This record gives sequence, C-alpha cells and structure tokens, in this order.
Amino acid sequence: MKAQEKNRIRIKELFDAGITKATEISRRLAIPERTVYRVLKSISDKKSLTHKKGAGRPQILHKSDRNRIMALVQHNPRITLNECRAKLSTPVAKSTLSEEM
Repeated sequence: MKAQEKNRIRIKELFDAGITKATEISRRLAIPERTVYRVLKSISDKKSLTHKKGAGRPQILHKSDRNRIMALVQHNPRITLNECRAKLSTPVAKSTLSEEM
C-alpha cells in the first residue's frame, strides 16, 4: 500500500473518530491541509479512497515480452537490436527495445 493510500485511510479514521477539522487532521498527521480537504471532499461525495489508475498511453511491451528480451540478452549478450526485434512476437521500435535493454 502506498503512502498516499495510507494517508487517505488515516484521514478517514480520524474523521470517523470525530475530528472533523481539516487543520487539526493536517497537524496530527503532518500532511498538507489541502490534501486533507481533498480527501474529506471525496469522503463526503461518497467516492472511493483508492487511487484510480491514471490515463495515458498503454505500454507496448508486456511482462512476457520483457522477460523474452532479458532471456535473449542473457543467452547472447552481443545480440543486435534488429536480431532481437525479429525474435519478438510484438512489433516494436528499436528505440523502445533499446530502452528495455
């Protein structure tokens, strides 16, 4: 569990315990008051306290592809990017492959 999720849970616990002032919760937990206000708002809106997955471009290479790349490099440390690309099932740019190696 990430620190952000722990903070959300601790804020909710204090709120449920009757400490409703954001300044007091902020002081007790040593976290920014703005964070407390945001979490309290999501509690009052009955939203989930868990972090939503962010938007963005999905990754091209899956874990199995990364494992395959590592196996190819371990088997032949002098393998070229083009040779490695030819042995992968996913079409991938040389720059992407280079970043993974």
